[in-house]
Amino acid sequence: MTVPPAVPSFLVGLVVSPLAKRIVRPLARGVLKTSVEVVMDVKKCAKETRQELQGIAAEAAAEMRPRKATNEAVRPEKVEVDSGDGGKTH
Repeated sequence: MTVPPAVPSFLVGLVVSPLAKRIVRPLARGVLKTSVEVVMDVKKCAKETRQELQGIAAEAAAEMRPRKATNEAVRPEKVEVDSGDGGKTH
């Protein structure tokens, strides 16, 4: 009597399936948990970096405001020079 080729693989599946379930499930859970932790750490780091850059930008803007006001007060007004041609351009 010959056994069809599908029967041995089916029997192996019946035996290995519960064993694989016990091993694969905790392994997959550990991988997913670690992945979630990494994503949360990256988000936290990105948030801190964004806040730091916003603080630097605010400081730079605050430093530029007094300079801009000082430059406008010191800068002479633009004076147009009359070339004597009645405003015509060549």
